[in-house]
Amino acid sequence: VARPQPRETVLDPCCGSGTLLAEAHGLQSHLAKLSGFDIDPEAISVARENLRKIPHGEAHTGDGTGTGRADASIDLVLANLPFGKQYGSKLDNPQFYEAILREAVRLAKKPGWRAVMLTSDVPAFKSAIQKVTQLKYEEAFTVKIRGEVSRCYQVTFK
Repeated sequence: VARPQPRETVLDPCCGSGTLLAEAHGLQSHLAKLSGFDIDPEAISVARENLRKIPHGEAHTGDGTGTGRADASIDLVLANLPFGKQYGSKLDNPQFYEAILREAVRLAKKPGWRAVMLTSDVPAFKSAIQKVTQLKYEEAFTVKIRGEVSRCYQVTFK
């Protein structure tokens, strides 16, 4: 769904073990940079191991809502958003998702920027994206992950 292109910079703001970044590299090995953030130091340790053979792959312990990256520096955002089981909570998800989307807008390299986001907390995602008025979304597919029905959304600028 994401269709990574040569020389693009890819961000996963809640990368966990780095699987989405590794998959992006598998689809397009000529990416400029793959960058992931996660608040869980153990997950980042695994992500670093998973990305160690990927040129320009990096994983950082930190909050994906404030990456510290330069404005207009990211072409593609990939995220399997936490949905409140292992991390986060249903109560906090709308604010967290909104903060992730706002950081993505700040980082967006236009034209052509896009995001692909997966979540099982659909109400939180829809609530958040309605508050980030520059963005629009389209459902790409539905899948079950660990027994949870999750939806994948393509996000672009209006």
